[in-house]
Amino acid sequence: MLSGGVGRDKKVGIGGDLGGITEISKWAGDFPNLLVFRESPSGLHPESAGTSGHSAGGSVFIRTRSHIIRKTLLEILAVKWQSLLLIGMLIGAVLAAGCTDEEATGPVAQPAVDVVQPGQVLTLIGDVTGNSLAGGAIDTLTFNVGLVPGAAPVDMEKITIYYADTIQTETLVPVSGFRGNPPQGAWGILNVTNEVGQPNDRLEDREQFTIQINPRAYLPAKRLVAIVVRSPTGTPLTIRRFAPPTILKENNILLPL
Repeated sequence: MLSGGVGRDKKVGIGGDLGGITEISKWAGDFPNLLVFRESPSGLHPESAGTSGHSAGGSVFIRTRSHIIRKTLLEILAVKWQSLLLIGMLIGAVLAAGCTDEEATGPVAQPAVDVVQPGQVLTLIGDVTGNSLAGGAIDTLTFNVGLVPGAAPVDMEKITIYYADTIQTETLVPVSGFRGNPPQGAWGILNVTNEVGQPNDRLEDREQFTIQINPRAYLPAKRLVAIVVRSPTGTPLTIRRFAPPTILKENNILLPL
């Protein structure tokens, strides 16, 4: 008999009362849940009942079949996880290569789509553009406004325009007579498109007013700016844009968020 019982791994000698590998295999054969292994420099190898005596040498292990099954499953899972990890690394390498192969480009001006807020009566039409002085900073900003469909006419002499960037906020004042190029700290109406009737400052359906503002502070490249046009009634029109990364002398299109 094997002394000490049979655990997960039971190591026994070749000699003694067991009479070699043949007797061990024969003894283990009475227990279908047991397997016999021989230990060698290359690892454990299963022994059959036909293996004879001590010729092979080495120690003998007895293991339960459930232990072998559990170990085999763990080895299979380990291989699968290694394969999945390798696949993931390959996919990541391909994606990284695709990103680095693309030519790096700066922000590209795209048509801005501003969401009309509930109660808003004025809406932005087209782009916000800027002109610059020497030094690579924008000094004046120009944009067009019209009525939200279904909104009542707006007296443009009664609007208020605010300018804000990451440095300062200011309230701009209208130029004398409301029309003309504004000096610093002011705004003015440059043009009216599709004007209805005699020239006036009343914004009506299908009309567009071109407004220019001239803040006291210059707008450098890539800086965020907000322009708020508050009408006598309704929700204000708020325009948010970034200055372009490269500023030209004229027609710099500000980039939407």
